[in-house]
Amino acid sequence: MRGNDEETGRGFAPRWRAGTEARGRVGAAALTPPASAAVTDVLIERFCMDVTDIAYAEFYAARSTGESVCAYFTTRLGFDRAAEHSHSDRDRVYVRAGEANVVVTTPRAEGGPVARWVDHHGCGIADLALYTEDLNASLKRAREAGLRAIHPPHEVRGATMATITGVGSLLHTLIQPAGGQRPAAPPPFRVPAQAPRVTPFRLIDHLAVCVPAGELAGAAEVYERLLGARELSREYVRVGDTGMSSRVLRTSGGGVTLVLAEPGRDRAKGQVDDFLAAHGGAGAQHMALLTDDIVHAVSDLTDRGAGFVPAPAAYYDHAAARLGNDPRAVSRLAAMRHTGVLAAADHGGLLMQIFTTNAPDPVGPFFLELIERMDGAVGFGTENAEALFAAREAASGELIA
Repeated sequence: MRGNDEETGRGFAPRWRAGTEARGRVGAAALTPPASAAVTDVLIERFCMDVTDIAYAEFYAARSTGESVCAYFTTRLGFDRAAEHSHSDRDRVYVRAGEANVVVTTPRAEGGPVARWVDHHGCGIADLALYTEDLNASLKRAREAGLRAIHPPHEVRGATMATITGVGSLLHTLIQPAGGQRPAAPPPFRVPAQAPRVTPFRLIDHLAVCVPAGELAGAAEVYERLLGARELSREYVRVGDTGMSSRVLRTSGGGVTLVLAEPGRDRAKGQVDDFLAAHGGAGAQHMALLTDDIVHAVSDLTDRGAGFVPAPAAYYDHAAARLGNDPRAVSRLAAMRHTGVLAAADHGGLLMQIFTTNAPDPVGPFFLELIERMDGAVGFGTENAEALFAAREAASGELIA
């Protein structure tokens, strides 16, 4: 796997310990804890869980496309353009919707780390920034996981920050807020005090990261060590001649969730392989935004010009029975069919999901997911996994060609 060298995603090889292969039945596997859950519990207790939440997701984009990326979020997705900040080698724009914070960064000159990252990977999420209650402890665990510092600890608006390498092209800026108080905007941005605006989204639900075949176990171990995260589930999904293995990791407080995926071995190349080829190695494939009303959000965002991947044609034929004839779901089936939203019963709740076409349009292989969780749904739509994978497989060639 490629790693990071001065934020370019090259030359760094984390010291991963070999792990066992993920096992799951063909199709959508059951959401069952892995055999290593007890071991992970011990790790969580040991690591004290100082990483608490996602601060922001940072897109790197070329100067020529930076404004179109910002416009995608503000015009098509209803984010607010909240603040701007310039540094010696980069310009940054902060956009937000609820607590979903996104930073769009462009290089000020050729040859710098942002420009090199974009040259190698195209537009995409380069940094998933995380709030931590103990920066020194987080940095210690990063070193133990084989990661290294890109920017050493320094103060910005009273907060202490450092940036480390992650898996593949991904970086992580760790932020310890001043006095333990979460700022109104992530540093270095300043925003005027104002009443919160009604937006389609609440927060960033999770980030999905793709890695080459054979590297899933190692990637999972890195984040178990770095975040003290527990593995919630693992599954293998096969559609036709293609397949994908995945693992879901979440911190004990629920503030950070990662979905890690690798292409199926001994299978034809599919959407995960397509992403890895287009991105130039491992990295963030999609980001999920949590909404309280996904059907309304999809309708509204479609009117704004956002595009969504259609569900497989036969998906809704037996949807009511698959959802246990839940009256909440049945009452929304017509609207879900009209908008292409998928639904699954999930640990006592109802989970609804949909993928966008590639975003920010028209650059890069990255896309977004909209997700709604009702009544404490905590999983990832195991019953939807095959349909979601099939939808992306059907659209993949057209979307990233």
